[in-house]
Amino acid sequence: MPILEITLNEGQILIFGILVVLTSIYFYNKTSNYKTRLQNELRLKQAEQTAAFQKQEAELKFKYQDWAIQELEKFKQTEIDSIKTNLEQVSLQAAANVLQQWKMNEEAKIRQDAISRSYAVNLGKISEHLVPFHGKFPFNPNDARFIGSPVDLLIFDGASENREDINIYFAEIKTGKSRLTELQRRIQSAVKDGRTYWIQINPDNDTFIQDNFKTSRDKIEEILKKIRTNANK
Repeated sequence: MPILEITLNEGQILIFGILVVLTSIYFYNKTSNYKTRLQNELRLKQAEQTAAFQKQEAELKFKYQDWAIQELEKFKQTEIDSIKTNLEQVSLQAAANVLQQWKMNEEAKIRQDAISRSYAVNLGKISEHLVPFHGKFPFNPNDARFIGSPVDLLIFDGASENREDINIYFAEIKTGKSRLTELQRRIQSAVKDGRTYWIQINPDNDTFIQDNFKTSRDKIEEILKKIRTNANK
């Protein structure tokens, strides 16, 4: 009996040992699987966090780049406007300086030119009055009448000497390179073509105009008709 009990005890011990080993293996595997699952979940969570962080980082980078581009464009436009304004101011100042320098350099010339022009005009006006007294004037100064416009002088050659054959001249005085005006050229043509007439006007007479012309009767009637038409308007 004692031997049997020992044998059973050893078997029980063996079985118990086996059970302990199996239980240990089971719990070890379970614990290992749990750890593996936890590690996988942790890795997945870390991966998700990393992906979210990378996404957020990418979004922040994009926003920052967009903001940086906008700020750069604003800065560029501000600088361009500033440079443009400065260039305009510099250009205007440079132009003003050049104009001022030109005025200073040309002031004497401008004054001299104005004096010369004024002198020429005044000399011309004086000459118009003094020419009849010039030594080379071919007429008697007493026969010259200054009218100024559209021609300078009317000369009644022989009037002061009471000659019968009085000649009438239209005289225009020119100095330097001055030329006849268009009106003066037309008057010159009228004189050369003989289109000069004598007309006597009497405001106290009903006819007003007396037709004492040294021209043809037809020409007299034509001119009188025009004059009377204009007088009645």
